Amino acid sequence: MDTEKRKSIVMGVFKDRTVQVRLINLYSRWLDEREYEDIREYGDNIKPLIERENVRFVKMVKRPFGPVFTVDNCNYHISITTKKIQVKQVK
Repeated sequence: MDTEKRKSIVMGVFKDRTVQVRLINLYSRWLDEREYEDIREYGDNIKPLIERENVRFVKMVKRPFGPVFTVDNCNYHISITTKKIQVKQVK
């Protein structure tokens, strides 16, 4: 897959309003419940929204909060903090 196609797929996931709203809600809940809840359950909640053709959910990360997913054997992390939401390639 060429770089432009991969970037388009990643940005499609990142800019999906349903994904963003769900992640913001999950992050808010995580801030309140992180001492009691398993981060994997949050992954189970967001996985169906992220996975699509050429996109595979990998895991949820506690810090910074958000999902890691793979597109064409490259990992990306959508991270959420109290100030911003961003996506970047990770190892």
